[in-house]
Amino acid sequence: MAEEGEVGEKSDGAGDMRRQAWGMPGGEEGGGHMVLETKRLLLREMNMEDGDALFRVLGDPEIMQHYPYTFDGQRVRNWIGRT
Repeated sequence: MAEEGEVGEKSDGAGDMRRQAWGMPGGEEGGGHMVLETKRLLLREMNMEDGDALFRVLGDPEIMQHYPYTFDGQRVRNWIGRT
């Protein structure tokens, strides 16, 4: 495992490299959040800066038609705050 603030690389066996970055503010392991990145994808924890984009999806009645309700701005902020 990488030390805080370092980046460790590990192959998944299919030749796809994954990097794990530790030491970002507010996480558990080593005081940071884990970030997983492949050549085509970056996974990271949501933050309040993602609120507008998330609201455009979760607040859209057509997209959320099979969910019990759409989200308003406060619900989006609350959901992001739980992560």
